[in-house]
Amino acid sequence: MSSQKTGRGKDKLTGFARVERFHPYKTFMFFGLVGSAILFLALMLLYVIRVSSIPETAEVRLPNAFFVSTIVMLFSSYGLSKTQRAFHNDNMRELSYALTATLVFALIFCTLQAIGWYQLYKAGFFINSKSGIGFLYMITGLHMVHVIAGVIFLVSCLLPVYNGSGDMVKALIFFSDRYQQTKIELLNIYWHYVDFLWLCLFLMFLFTV
Repeated sequence: MSSQKTGRGKDKLTGFARVERFHPYKTFMFFGLVGSAILFLALMLLYVIRVSSIPETAEVRLPNAFFVSTIVMLFSSYGLSKTQRAFHNDNMRELSYALTATLVFALIFCTLQAIGWYQLYKAGFFINSKSGIGFLYMITGLHMVHVIAGVIFLVSCLLPVYNGSGDMVKALIFFSDRYQQTKIELLNIYWHYVDFLWLCLFLMFLFTV
């Protein structure tokens, strides 16, 4: 009877009860991403309302750079997905390649976003425009802040990998460090969130301008 009750008790662990069992860093990440998602949902709603009320927004054309940056972001997410397997397999070379490739794709994404803003500016759509384009600048800019934060996090994960490459002792210490494993897991959660967020934003912009 007691074992059955224990099993039922475990099954009832849902919602915040499960969150409480997370690693403290994962709990912090969870609530941070929830807050970020709520903020973006509010901005997206304001954007859609603004666009639907101003006909001039229909003249806006989404920059070609945004199309390319979306593909680049997907590649970065794919590259990062290899990191957890590399860590579990104690494969320093694969882990280094995956993190480096993700960093390169992230920097390319940031460059393409800047090019996209420049294309909008050259087309005569400014951030202080009366159309909904101001929200487009704001939302993509806020997303860029998330990407830059992710790049900083990525570099902090990459430096210990570079430091441990070519040294078996340092590599052994690195792969036995639970903290480094947690960092890789958190980086994956955060980066996939940023990737999915951009995909949602891109589709919204694509069908509203």
